[in-house]
Amino acid sequence: MPKHKPVRWSAKAIEEKLRNAPLIVLTAVVSLTLEVFGWAYIHLTNHAHAEILGLSIPMATVEGVIITASGLLALVAAFVAAERRADPRPEIRATAWRAQVLAIVLLAGPAFKAADGFAFPQQQDAAEAFSTSDEAKSYREIVADPASDSQVKADAAAQLARGTPQPRAVMDGTWALSFVFAAFLYGANMAAAAFLWRVKPETATQRERRIQNEDRRRIDYERRLAEDREHEMELARLKAMGKRPSWFGGMLAGERQEA
Repeated sequence: MPKHKPVRWSAKAIEEKLRNAPLIVLTAVVSLTLEVFGWAYIHLTNHAHAEILGLSIPMATVEGVIITASGLLALVAAFVAAERRADPRPEIRATAWRAQVLAIVLLAGPAFKAADGFAFPQQQDAAEAFSTSDEAKSYREIVADPASDSQVKADAAAQLARGTPQPRAVMDGTWALSFVFAAFLYGANMAAAAFLWRVKPETATQRERRIQNEDRRRIDYERRLAEDREHEMELARLKAMGKRPSWFGGMLAGERQEA
């Protein structure tokens, strides 16, 4: 049986293995902290349960797990995109944008839920503050006054609806600002994951293999370029002589033989 070489752990090797550990931990903490707001909103508003195989599963937990997994998977996609962008192989670098787009798409759900978590308490506080304000008191007096015009009463009742707490976050100006804030935080975290990623140094063997592949691609490209140039020169020469290209004549000869 082949003998395995013993693994030697040096300080340099450990540092290389853990070079991105602080970045992974810190970006994951930021992502999870933002998702806490989404979790809080979900548990405040989603009280549904699903019966599956005799088990009552709270949908708030399911929704929270999906949001958290999406946020963490977006981080992984950002790390993959950073690694591919720094890859010396052009065919790998060309796929980096796919991982980056996937990371942005995966952040849509967490960003929306974080915006809900930011906006919902503010909207509840605003409704409560309005219901106890002098303005709401004047509107209630108008509604209770039998001498008031019906249209004036209807307008006052519509205004009083502002003091009714909503069961879920409403997409108003507060929500829009909350979404911009959540998108900024998630985007900054994503940028940190992408720009601060430390790529593994290229080994001598990998560098030699890369140079060989690049030389092979360059030789193939130059060969194809020379063949295209030679073909164009042949076509130009035949055109100047008033003859058809040989491939055209051969095709006609083949058709005559088949006939």
